[in-house]
Amino acid sequence: MKRVKQYADEVGGHAYNPWKNDPFDFDLGMKRNERWINNMMKEGREIIDIGPDFSRRSLGREPSPFYNMERSQVKGYENYKKVFERDGRLSGGVPGLDR
Repeated sequence: MKRVKQYADEVGGHAYNPWKNDPFDFDLGMKRNERWINNMMKEGREIIDIGPDFSRRSLGREPSPFYNMERSQVKGYENYKKVFERDGRLSGGVPGLDR
């Protein structure tokens, strides 16, 4: 989320700010995130995809399940915008943010 918030601040956008979820309940967190994405699409908001955290991938970790859900949820959404570049499965990023 650090990358997401940093990018949103740089472009004057808004990032998802999760409600308190302690102790962490994965299903509740996923449901809240999904609801927020749906609300943003209903409002016609532009959704900007800054890509996976390639530094995470380069360490052998899979992408966040939240990111995977978000990607599938916005598939076909007309106000979706991808701003990251991919050099392969394990490398890429957003110019000016990651590179």
